[in-house]
Amino acid sequence: MSELVLQASDDLVARLAHEGDPVRAVVELVWNAIDGEAHTVTVRLERDAALEAIVAVAVEDDGHGITSDEVEATFGRIGDSWKKRSERSKNGVRLLHGKLGEGRLRAFALGSRVVRASRSVNTAGERQNVTISGNRGSRHVFRWDATTAASPSETGTTVAAYNDEQRSLSALEADGAIAALRSHFAPVLLNEEGLAVRFDGEALDPAQEILHDTHLDFPFGEADAYHGRLRIIEWRSGKHRALYFGPDEQHFVYEEPGSDIEGQYPYSAYVTWDGLDAERAGVLGLGDLAPEPVSDLRHSVRKAIREHFARRRRERRREQVQDWKATGVYPYQGDPATEPEQASQRDHAVGDHQVRESHREPAQIPRGP
Repeated sequence: MSELVLQASDDLVARLAHEGDPVRAVVELVWNAIDGEAHTVTVRLERDAALEAIVAVAVEDDGHGITSDEVEATFGRIGDSWKKRSERSKNGVRLLHGKLGEGRLRAFALGSRVVRASRSVNTAGERQNVTISGNRGSRHVFRWDATTAASPSETGTTVAAYNDEQRSLSALEADGAIAALRSHFAPVLLNEEGLAVRFDGEALDPAQEILHDTHLDFPFGEADAYHGRLRIIEWRSGKHRALYFGPDEQHFVYEEPGSDIEGQYPYSAYVTWDGLDAERAGVLGLGDLAPEPVSDLRHSVRKAIREHFARRRRERRREQVQDWKATGVYPYQGDPATEPEQASQRDHAVGDHQVRESHREPAQIPRGP
């Protein structure tokens, strides 16, 4: 009996590449670098001043690189990866993020021609230069070559995507790009001191942008049989609002928008449940139609987020009243007894504050010498 080997069609590969989402492509390439045990990851945008466009994107890292022994396992199958059969990175440094091997395709969202240049040490202890290239015209075909390194060099990989077709990559320059990237990598950057990621000359430093950081435990499921953890990070600025789900506190395998839960505060909510295996994570996108206990998880998380921001609003109102009292614009003695009295006092204080502001002397603009 003959075997029938299924080949992935170019149409399928194109769908997996998600070529309309360049920010997500950068996310996946940076995750590949982190899975490759890099300590420093740098994303560079090359611009053409005359075209006023991004003509190339490069993601550089100092990880262990790809050897000739690993090329087939890394690029030989679509929808599969050596990572699927391992929980930790090559040398056991980190838990792995990627599992399906789709990250290699995401780069086509950044350019029609992609070249990976890797410096590595193979199983025989030989230093190698490995080059892997592909193009959007035949996404399912990758060509590669390996040569012996002429001299010792640091290991690492550079993925360069060349935007020869001049497609718009303006999403990478939008204000939301930095916020999205910071949110994606906040858990691992906050938990691993030796890891640094830079994007277009700017360090992704989530610690500097955190306004409020809350950790919560919550039960869910029938008779509260399961327990999860929720981390809500409120950001100082931006409009990013998203939920991330994962089995541990560094790796989140599913993401969804969070504006329908909370539309005022910019925030990221990281949901951790050790029972969230690949099968359960795969049905999160079904929302309320997901089977139990995943549907219970989503419902409990959304409820917990709403309750959290209701508390935050009460805290902010109390802080505002204290500020008004300190600045002398709060005309009442004692705390309001009823909700109408609370509203009246707030309205009065706001009006008094606005009157004071309108009578304030305008600031003097310093004059130069």
